[in-house]
Amino acid sequence: MPTLTLRKKCPEEISDLAEQYLLNRLSPEDNCTVEEHLLSCSRCMEILEETEQFLTAFHGAKERMNADMAPVPINAGARLHLIFAQSSA
Repeated sequence: MPTLTLRKKCPEEISDLAEQYLLNRLSPEDNCTVEEHLLSCSRCMEILEETEQFLTAFHGAKERMNADMAPVPINAGARLHLIFAQSSA
């Protein structure tokens, strides 16, 4: 049984619902209810698209941040050069 009722009016918590919908965190019934509402409500569809853009940007930034923190691999030639430089000093 769906817990959402979105017949004619837009829910106040549409931003949260949009995020939950995009992250597949709604029940199958609630998912269908949101989809039915989105088909007839351009305002909520815009909010969904904005939320999707935000989530995409957020996840991209998170991946870039994690990549910046990862150790940089040193190739064999560079490693030998470092060893030689340290032993010569």
